[in-house]
Amino acid sequence: MKKSTIIMLALFITIALALRLYVAFSSPGVNYDAYSVLRQVEHIHNTGAPLFYDPLSFGGRTLFFSPLYHYVLAGLSFIFSYEFVLKVFPNLFAALTILVVYFLSLFITKNESISLIPAALSGIVPVFFSNTINNASVYNIVIPMFFLCIYYFLRTNQDSKQVTKLIICLIFMTLLNPASLILATSMLLYLFMIRILGFRESLREAEIVTFFVFFALWITLITYKVALSTYGIDILWQNLPLELAGKTFMQVNILEILYGIGFVPILFGLASIYRSLFNSKNKGITMMMSIVIVLFFLLWFKLIPLTEGLSFMGVALTILAASSIDSVYYTMKQTKFKFAPALTVIILMVVAVVTFLPSISAAQVQSSITPSKADISAMQWLSNNTPENSTVLALPEEGYALSYFSNRKNVIDQDYVLIKNVNKRFNDVTNIYDEHFLTSALEKLNYYSVDYIFLSQRAQEKTHVYILNFWDKNCITLVYPNDSTDLNSPKIYQVKCTLNK
Repeated sequence: MKKSTIIMLALFITIALALRLYVAFSSPGVNYDAYSVLRQVEHIHNTGAPLFYDPLSFGGRTLFFSPLYHYVLAGLSFIFSYEFVLKVFPNLFAALTILVVYFLSLFITKNESISLIPAALSGIVPVFFSNTINNASVYNIVIPMFFLCIYYFLRTNQDSKQVTKLIICLIFMTLLNPASLILATSMLLYLFMIRILGFRESLREAEIVTFFVFFALWITLITYKVALSTYGIDILWQNLPLELAGKTFMQVNILEILYGIGFVPILFGLASIYRSLFNSKNKGITMMMSIVIVLFFLLWFKLIPLTEGLSFMGVALTILAASSIDSVYYTMKQTKFKFAPALTVIILMVVAVVTFLPSISAAQVQSSITPSKADISAMQWLSNNTPENSTVLALPEEGYALSYFSNRKNVIDQDYVLIKNVNKRFNDVTNIYDEHFLTSALEKLNYYSVDYIFLSQRAQEKTHVYILNFWDKNCITLVYPNDSTDLNSPKIYQVKCTLNK
């Protein structure tokens, strides 16, 4: 690799990481979702074991997840603070996607200079950037690991030494996240496509894919066997309440794809697919094409959340774009206009940056969805002034943060797997702030054994309720804050009554 290429790659990674950290540190704390990760990291840090039984979530329940990602962050927490680990390292993992994309693009084009373009583009895939800034998402490391597995897989035919690296990478990927099943399915489709497209078949590739498919299925069945036995195929929708499922598993459309991935990767990526089907025989392109096809069908049939699906597809199309960009660059070099190639690259980058700019605002909005200092103080007050076995009602998205800061049971949070009557519980909690009648409110509060109601600043902003309408001095009493004249301050109500039938 040329020294200039190394410098450019380092520059791209630095810029992407700096941009991510600027957005992340512009907001105090971390997103509500990240507190689930933070609790696991702290528990592993202190005890060495993950929190598979959570006594606070939904009043106490068993969790099903793979803890490898939490162990990685917990190991780093022995050196750095928790907030530093959750803000910096997930973004560093995401920025390293640039390096993986470069090597895959180089494998396809054999051109170091051209491979730098898709590498730079992968750092600004809008949907991947805007949704993985401040929430310590596991996809920050899953996506680069996913494509690193692809790189080693494609290299195995050229160098048998890559097999060991590939096996390690595949095992790590499988233990990270069920997205390994997407990778396994893509590899199976790849084997089918190279046969019908007339490529020379490789016994080594077939053996690796066979091993990986059975290993990924085995680990997934072990990790999620209880959830799978309960829901079957419906586990793909994570038992989400209907209202949330409609927002999470949205129908894919061209506008969502354009906005989430960007114009340049889509245009040049699809052009590469077309050229590969009719004119070119490149195994790298065929592998990327298999990934795009699998992801498209998963999105079309709503089998994968829209943001995660578009994030994978965005990176895959960016890699595919390398072939078409190389072709256009070569064509421009044949023209009489001396500066045509350089001008082409500049135009591509300008268009890519322009389509990326709105995602910075979207990322800032996403990153700003954090508990306010006043809400944190109120939740910490619960920890110091309420019985340890108390149950506190808050919005579903506040459940993780409530359990973290107050160390009290929540009625609901955002992990709905194996929760019974999830739609009723979700509707009861989200609608209770609008209740006007005490008896109706008490019926719900008693049903979920609620001791305290947390009316946070976020809940006030979302529901436009600043004082509970069913507040009663004898039955639903205001215990926080002491000054009840400030309408905008977070409020905590104690439930003292039961509804006798």
